[in-house]
Amino acid sequence: RSGHAATLFEAVLAGQPDKLAALESLALIREREGNVAAAIALQERVSTLARDPAPSLNTLGDLRMG
Repeated sequence: RSGHAATLFEAVLAGQPDKLAALESLALIREREGNVAAAIALQERVSTLARDPAPSLNTLGDLRMG
């Protein structure tokens, strides 16, 4: 199920690479899959694009702490 959702979010991001909701959702999926490196990369992108980067920076910190 998450594989299908990931495919959909990747398709959205292919056309709209700055779509925050898709980036955040895909980061969560990657984290749940155990692909922390991909989740971190996606959250880093979110933190650079978000008007208020604090929530994404908190999530990024959590990911890096393991």
